[in-house]
Amino acid sequence: MNVLEMMMGLAKMRVRRTPANQAHVTNWREHPALLAADAAEAALRGFAEIETTVRVARSASFNALAILVGSQTGRGGVLTQCAVEEALGLRLAMKGLTSYAETLSVYGTERAFVDGDDTPWSKTFLAAAYASRGIKIRFTSGTGSEALMGLAEGRSMLYLEARCLLVTRGAGSQGVQNGSISCIALPESLPGGVRAVLAENLMASMIGLEVASGNDALASHSDIRKTAKLML
Repeated sequence: MNVLEMMMGLAKMRVRRTPANQAHVTNWREHPALLAADAAEAALRGFAEIETTVRVARSASFNALAILVGSQTGRGGVLTQCAVEEALGLRLAMKGLTSYAETLSVYGTERAFVDGDDTPWSKTFLAAAYASRGIKIRFTSGTGSEALMGLAEGRSMLYLEARCLLVTRGAGSQGVQNGSISCIALPESLPGGVRAVLAENLMASMIGLEVASGNDALASHSDIRKTAKLML
């Protein structure tokens, strides 16, 4: 399939009825009032989900509470999360300070899982714990993560991502945060790398997963070069 065919397929097969955007609300000083104000503005501007994180772990509860209050002040129904270590994230959810989680990382090889002190079964148990409190969950996987860890076992990035998606589906997760996320520099540096990322999004939709696709880096600031990579 070419890029246009995959784009059309993704548009027709998406799980969400209406596409939406997620906002990141952070503050260098981690000031609750400033976080709440920014979260309220993000909600007013139409963001469906708001995520924050912390510089200091003990600030997590205050940050989570700040964006929760701010977002609901701006517009009711906005989901919020605080991206922290998984055990702390679960405690925040149990206390009602967050309403969704998406930093449950999965990998395409067993050695990569073990390197992170995890297994598919431990992730499934964690997902069940969130679900028991009505918390929306998405697993996270990144094309190229196993290669960056040196644990790809000679497999292609797309094949390993397909395994991640099947683990995500099997664990009962509502969706997946993918698009290579923090690993995007590797796929973007390879021929057909961005096309593989698009293919993984399409595969996620084909098996009924909500796709929260994005990444944290750019290969270039040139519009021409970025467009050329997207069409590979």
